[in-house]
Order: sequence, then C-alpha cells, then structure tokens
Amino acid sequence: MKELANLAYRDTTAENREYWKSELSQALREIQQVYDDKLQGIKNEMETFYNVKVQEYKTGSARQNLESVHVKEENTRTKKQLTDLRQKLADAENAKSGLERMNAELLRELEDARREWDMEKAEMRQEIADLRASLEQSISELQTVLDTKLSLELEIAAYRKLLEGEESRIGFRGVVDNLIGGGSAGGGGGMGMGEGMSLSGGGGSGGGGGGSGMSGGGGGGGGGSFSSGGGTGYDQSSSVMRGEVQAKTTYQRSAKGNVSIQETDLGGKMVTIENTGRKDEMLGGWKLRRNVHDGKGGSKDYVFSFPSDYVLNARQTIKIGVRGNPGHLTYEGDSWGTGSTVNTSLCDGSGVEKAMHIQKTQYQS
Repeated sequence: MKELANLAYRDTTAENREYWKSELSQALREIQQVYDDKLQGIKNEMETFYNVKVQEYKTGSARQNLESVHVKEENTRTKKQLTDLRQKLADAENAKSGLERMNAELLRELEDARREWDMEKAEMRQEIADLRASLEQSISELQTVLDTKLSLELEIAAYRKLLEGEESRIGFRGVVDNLIGGGSAGGGGGMGMGEGMSLSGGGGSGGGGGGSGMSGGGGGGGGGSFSSGGGTGYDQSSSVMRGEVQAKTTYQRSAKGNVSIQETDLGGKMVTIENTGRKDEMLGGWKLRRNVHDGKGGSKDYVFSFPSDYVLNARQTIKIGVRGNPGHLTYEGDSWGTGSTVNTSLCDGSGVEKAMHIQKTQYQS
C-alpha cells in the first residue's frame, strides 16, 4: 500500500492519479471488506462464545443456586441437629451426674454390705466352729450312749437265751430251788452279771457264805457266774450248768447325702432315719430294705416304702416301728427281723442306695 501510495504521488498526471486513486480505493475497499469479513467472523465467534459462556454461566448459576439452596437446607438441618445434640448432651450430662451420684451411693452401700457380710461371715464361721465342736461332743456322747445301750441289749439278749436254755433243760424253778437248798445245806455259790456277759457254773463242797447273789465281781462260786453250791442231793444241777457264752456286735454306717440310717434296734422293733442337712428332704417313693441272715445260711428281706408325699424336715429324725411298737411310721409287720448279720439300706425312687447300715453279731462259747 505504501508503495502504491508513493507511486501515485510520483505520477503527476491527473489521469494516472485518478487511476491510482481508484485502484487505491478499490484496494482499500477490498482490504476493508477482508477486515470486515474477519471482524464479522470474529464477532460471530465472540457472540457464539459469549452465548455459550452465558449459557454455561446460566447453567452453572442454576446449579450453584440449587447447590446453594441444598447447602442452605443442609446448613439449616445441621443447625437443628446441632441444637438437638446440644440439648441431648445437656440431658446426657445431667443423667451422667445423676448416675455418678447413684454409683457413689451404691458403692457406699456395697462397702457397707461387704463389711456387714464379712462380720456375719466371721460370726457364722465362729458359730459353725462352735456348732461343730458341740456336734462332735454330742456325737461322742451319743456314741457312748449307743455303745452302752448296745452292750446292755446284748447282755440282756445273751442272758435271755441262756436262761431260756436252762429253763428248757431243768426248769428255772428247779434252778432257784437248788440254789436255795444249796445255801441252806452249807454250799457256797452266787449268780453274777459281769461286763463280759458270761454265764458259768461252779460248785463247792465245803462251808462258805451260802445263798445266791448277783454281783459284778462274782459270788462264792466264781466271778461273773450263775452257780449253785454243792451238797447232798444236788450234784446233778451243779454239773449241768457249766458253760460260758460271749456275744460281740459291730456295725458300720455310711450315707451319700444328708439322709442316713442313725440306728437299728437289735430286737428288730425300730429303725431310726436322720436328716443331718439344713433343708427338708423329699422321701416320697424311697424304700427301706433290710436283709437279715440267721447265721445258718438262710436270709429274709423286709421292705418298707415311704408315702409318696413324705418329707423329712431338716435336722429331724423319724422312727419306723412295727405292729405293737409303732413309731412316726409303721412297718406292716411284727418285726424287722433279727440275726447274725443284718444289712439295712435306704434307696431313692430310682433304686440308688443313699444310706447303709451293717450290723454283725458273733457269739462265742
């Protein structure tokens, strides 16, 4: 363009100037047209870009508005939740304070209860120790009484059998007459009961303290004996009464639980059951079995069934007697049986043995 302008200025002719002027104007119009086209394209592009950006902005603005509304709603909801949580926190702190106070009170009560329990425990242990000592003393005294009772029953049974035997041989009245006659004739004799439970005879032909006597040490005829003095007409009674019998009885007890067999009568008239525990025991359906051996190979069984609703109270004993000798309960028989070996057992409703009592008697002559 500059070159064309320089050429136009150099050419001084009017025609050439007009030519260059028209050419220059044409060139300017073309250039202007090119620039206008470019400008229009740029304008169109800018408008399109602007519209796109405006649309994007509007879309983004709408989205942001929605998000803003959502954020506002979420913020409002969060504030409400925060208010509720603060209220709940205050309530929880109040409840915590109340629970802490309650816990402190319960801890104090627990400590008091523990101290009381320790004191009661110590007192209970002392009481248990005292009761055990008392129980051991009572058991020892009871054992002494039972041993004495047993020895007396054995002594009575032995004398009864010996006297019945003598009655059957010469008659008890004849024995008494012989004793009286021997005493008046000058014979020495006596009848004695010693702890050895013996019955023996002895005689004499000389004078001595006559008559009949019972003593632990023995009469004129011998220690622990039943004798008649010798004299004219009484030699037969002196010879038939020689002899001695001793009886020894042992027993064994055991129990699986609080219920046990405390005692069995040697004469077969009574069986005693004891509950040594601190609670009542239901004996409904239980059975008391007694197997008696006579020492000659024979045996016999006796069975008693407890009533279905029977309860043995704590620390109590019951006696099961027979007809003619009833107890708390009565066996429908005249005797529980007697013999050299007696096995008494107590079984529950399932047949399991809960207690056992074994009695053995030996006679020696």
